[in-house]
Amino acid sequence: MKSQKNKFPLEPKVNWWRLPEEVEALVKIVDDIETGGVGSQDLQEVTDEGNSTTNNIELLDTSKILFDNGSRLQKGTTNSYTGGNGGIAQVCSIDYELKWEAGRQYVMQQDGFTIREVKYNFTLTPGANDDITRGFVSDSRWILDNGDIYLCTDNTEGAAVWELSYSSGVVRFSPVFQATGLTFTGTAVNYPTYNSYYTRFGQMVSFNIIIDLSTVTNFGTGQFKVELPFLPIPTAANHFPAWAWVNPALPPDELNGHIQMVADHLPSSLVLDLHWLKETTATPKPLIESLLVQGTPVTFTTASKIYINGTYICAP
Repeated sequence: MKSQKNKFPLEPKVNWWRLPEEVEALVKIVDDIETGGVGSQDLQEVTDEGNSTTNNIELLDTSKILFDNGSRLQKGTTNSYTGGNGGIAQVCSIDYELKWEAGRQYVMQQDGFTIREVKYNFTLTPGANDDITRGFVSDSRWILDNGDIYLCTDNTEGAAVWELSYSSGVVRFSPVFQATGLTFTGTAVNYPTYNSYYTRFGQMVSFNIIIDLSTVTNFGTGQFKVELPFLPIPTAANHFPAWAWVNPALPPDELNGHIQMVADHLPSSLVLDLHWLKETTATPKPLIESLLVQGTPVTFTTASKIYINGTYICAP
């Protein structure tokens, strides 16, 4: 058998400096693979090559986009359970958070949970469950798309209380109408005070109450009373102008045409007591108030209407 000694030499002599450049590059790639050099570029090196892509960049879990001033862009710290799964948040360097979630914008405290203000709430008003468990505290603000502002006055779990702090327009309300023995069949749009309205700016309230007696079945024997839209400040005992159109078929200057009245309330009370004005027997004869009841000074019918209007400062 012939010797195979030099047929497949183990160490061929190669002049590496004479290899074509393509082969040299290939050898470098192989060497990089063996030494782990391939894929070891950092983000700076990647963006040096090019900083645009048509691919999605997915940040997982608590990943953030950080800025050199300490602020960051991240998903919301907490979920507000409005369907946006935490939303997206801008967080400043000391952790105050501005979050966008499900069409609403939240201004958060540094814990990412306590809500200072939420706006763009469509027409949805806050309720009893918008409470401490959802991050609301006393003085949290809830703003509707039309500009109405609600203020949290009690954040108790399951029993939160929100008060309308500012109304951007005129709001219809139906204040309670009452008297001893008074009965009526009207409800909803036929309730005697259905067409009453108010507007509010901060603690300043203007109102117009109309009492339509068309659905009354028994006028009763007690003083007629109605209610303000908001509780006045504790020190107030307001008197508001009022009048009654007793019988629209009669001239205003007849006794059963128009009568002038006032409506007043005790401090810290919503209830307006209705009075008519009369002269005293003294000389001179100043006007004093007298309880407005059926038959004194006039007899109301289902054609009668009572009007009350005024402006006052409500409790905060």
